[in-house]
Amino acid sequence: MSRLPRRLQLLLGCLALAVGFTVFGAWTRYTIGQTSIGGPAYNRIVLDKNLVAGILPPPNYIIESYLTVLHLADPERASQRDVLVARMSQLRKDYAQRHKFWLEDDWPQGIKARLLKDAHQAAVGFFELADRQPLPATSAGDRVAAQDALRKLEQRHLGHRQAIDDVVVLSKREQQGVEAPTCARKEKATPMDLLGALTIAGADDTA
Repeated sequence: MSRLPRRLQLLLGCLALAVGFTVFGAWTRYTIGQTSIGGPAYNRIVLDKNLVAGILPPPNYIIESYLTVLHLADPERASQRDVLVARMSQLRKDYAQRHKFWLEDDWPQGIKARLLKDAHQAAVGFFELADRQPLPATSAGDRVAAQDALRKLEQRHLGHRQAIDDVVVLSKREQQGVEAPTCARKEKATPMDLLGALTIAGADDTA
C-alpha cells in the first residue's frame, strides 16, 4: 500500500508526458503541413510572387526595352522622345543590376549557360546596337536606316527570347526535381516523427 501512491504518481507523470508528446507531434505535423512545400502558406507565397511576376515586366528579359525602341522609332511619338530615351537608359541600368544579382547565385550549368551567357550576350548586343543605330537614325529623320536597325534589333531580341524560353523550361525542370523528393520526404518523415514521440512516451511509461 505504501508503494501505490508512488506508482500512481509515476503512471500519471508518464501519461502526461505521452499526451504532451502526442500534442506536440500533432502540432508539429500541422505546422509543417501549413508551411512546407505544397502547404497553404507556401502556395499563398508562390501565388503572390507569380502575380507580381505576371504583371511587371522582368528586368532580366528585354521585352520592355524592345517595345521602347519601337516607340522611339515611331515618328508619331516624336514628342515623347526625351521620356522614352530616359526610360531606355533606366531599363538598361535595371537589366545590368539584375544580371549582377543573378551572377551571385549558384545555378545549374544549363541555366547558367543560357541565362548568364547566351541571353546576356544577346541583351548586351541589343542595347549597344540600340545606342548606335536606331536612336541616331530616328533623330536624323532617316527612316530607312532606322528600319534597317530595327530589323537587326529584332534578331537580337529573338535570340535573347529563345535563351529566356530555354531558361524557363530548365528552371521548371529543376523545380520539379526539388519539390518531388521534398514532398515525399515530408509525407514519410512526419508520421515517423509522431511514431517516435509515442514510442518514447511508451518507453517512459514502462520504465
